[in-house]
Amino acid sequence: MKCDLMLLSLFFLCCIDIATFGFVIPLLPDVVLTRGISLSVLGLILSFYPIGSFIVSLIFGKSLHKYSKIKMLYFCQFLLTISNLIFALLSWIESPFLCMITAIIARSIQGIGMGGASSILYSYVPEKYPNRIEETYSLLEIATGSGVVFGSIFAGFLYEYMSYSCSFILMGLIYAIASIIFVRILNSEIETGRMEALLQAFGNDSVNSQHSFDGFFDRKQEDDLSYGVIFKSRHFLLVFLCQIFCCATTTLVHPSFSDHIKSYGGSSQDIGLIYAACDVTYASTALFIFKHFLKFGRKKLFLFGGVIASLGLLIVGPEKYTFLPESLFIVGLGMAFNGFAQVFFTVPLIPEYIDALESIYGKKENINEMASSMFNAGLAISEFTGPILGGILANNFGVGRGMSLYAIMLVLYLRVYWSFGSDNNVRKKKNLSTKNFEMKFVSL
Repeated sequence: MKCDLMLLSLFFLCCIDIATFGFVIPLLPDVVLTRGISLSVLGLILSFYPIGSFIVSLIFGKSLHKYSKIKMLYFCQFLLTISNLIFALLSWIESPFLCMITAIIARSIQGIGMGGASSILYSYVPEKYPNRIEETYSLLEIATGSGVVFGSIFAGFLYEYMSYSCSFILMGLIYAIASIIFVRILNSEIETGRMEALLQAFGNDSVNSQHSFDGFFDRKQEDDLSYGVIFKSRHFLLVFLCQIFCCATTTLVHPSFSDHIKSYGGSSQDIGLIYAACDVTYASTALFIFKHFLKFGRKKLFLFGGVIASLGLLIVGPEKYTFLPESLFIVGLGMAFNGFAQVFFTVPLIPEYIDALESIYGKKENINEMASSMFNAGLAISEFTGPILGGILANNFGVGRGMSLYAIMLVLYLRVYWSFGSDNNVRKKKNLSTKNFEMKFVSL
């Protein structure tokens, strides 16, 4: 069976990109907190990642279709490499204020690179795999979960045997080499697909016609989609808020996670391993969702995922009213619940956004880019509010009670969404063999 190199490159680019995100979580708190910086300020530092991601996602959503995606992707990969090197500098900065500013700069650059890269990579899916959108996004979510697992575990492992700075420098070097390789493969596959399409549609004489660098036909400029119009749609707004509330459950624990694990006697490696529990379950169930759950409709999947995430927050503390013992195993179980839940409100989201945008504008050429960017913008907002709110809740109520309070807030919003949200699963899918799709990917 022929190897799908484009799917392979999309998978590994998503994996290594998000690994840079997971790499920061076990290491950064150790340096920042030793400078006398509080958990609340650490939460603020972590939240500058989504600020950068949010801004670049909104920009790319309206304008990405006008530029070369591959060139922009190279630029985003460069930013992610630079962010690793800036993080490495923190161990040599003793001043709390300068340490905070440098961490904010590194985190912001990382967010811009990640938001831009994700918007580009996810926008290729509806164009290349129009009849297998959920299935392909499931695979990319497996890559996302696997990347965080690799990043967090690799960080904990390196930190045991290397210094903080050397860990980030080595990670930056590995990332730079791997990202260049897979972007080149992606570009080659896009160019090959363009040439085949030209030959099939027009014959050999058209092969030399002008085309854009990233392999798509020259296109007439579409009218820009308006964010004002989009957010006047009640359905789109409710789904967007549902994504924010639900996805924030994974970032709430970021500021207090290291101290929480160490309070139970955990080591640096334990921090990485237990944090990875969330993404192990996330990656391991991403393919499972489209096989067994998509038939129930996206609205029910969002609600189910939100309820499971709420249970995970009650356990990760753990809340004393659950009568669960305070142990590393229970914390890991709570993280695993949360990872399992995330799949149910991430895999269906971009197809849901595509349907919502098409219900407003009809079929437009840049809707794929807008849907991908809005997905990343929602993640960015959740990643911004999560650490800040999580740091405040942990400081004022403790980890267990703080996570429980947010679980109550999430359930209340889910009740609103159940009452006023609509089930917009209107896109028609061809009958496809799940087994054949899995075998095609395994053959990579």
